[in-house]
Amino acid sequence: MYMFKRQFVSDRTIATKNIHTMLRLLRKVVPDEELLYDIRLITNELIFNGLEHGNQFDINKKITFKIKLNDDSIRICVQDEGTGIDYCSNSYFNNDIYVRGRGLFIVSKLADELKIKENCVEAKLLVRPN
Repeated sequence: MYMFKRQFVSDRTIATKNIHTMLRLLRKVVPDEELLYDIRLITNELIFNGLEHGNQFDINKKITFKIKLNDDSIRICVQDEGTGIDYCSNSYFNNDIYVRGRGLFIVSKLADELKIKENCVEAKLLVRPN
């Protein structure tokens, strides 16, 4: 099992640096570039949703994120210090003029499982043998 965990203040630059660090370390244990792309996209969406919608870019609030790799799955968990969300994947329509909800919709399509509980979002990807 491999685990990466970070906590940082609600700052875009700091968030981006943490994502880059995570990807650099994951490249050593995840050789599949397509899987790394999905991990990066999911992580970006969840962290930046937490920064904007959860913490409202309040520098006094933190984002906690962790990635756990097992033989058969990868779990990406992001928690902010906001009030939580009430999300339904059926509420996003791609022809809607509003862009709200698109990030979680994308994550729900990339992940094999998406759990949202208050201010914590967890995406699970199943690792398929080559």
